[in-house]
Amino acid sequence: MSENFGRANPGDRPTLTALCDLGMRAVSGGIDTTVLNGNDNDLMRVELLSSHAVAVRGWMAMSIVNSRLSQSAELIYTVTAYCIPVP
Repeated sequence: MSENFGRANPGDRPTLTALCDLGMRAVSGGIDTTVLNGNDNDLMRVELLSSHAVAVRGWMAMSIVNSRLSQSAELIYTVTAYCIPVP
């Protein structure tokens, strides 16, 4: 699951949850933070706060923006859930 959070402001907490299909269970997950049209310092302005399982089928990640991204920057946040069948 991906979302464009645009030019993020200080204190913003981008959060996404990726879900497994019915009959599947999330056993792990990951997060990818990308900044489009920004500068070399923009990515360092976003800090990962947590990345963990939620309920049985989900993987959630949340970050915080420590300082405003550059004028043309767009924050792209992608969360992935790795799933296995429920026995």
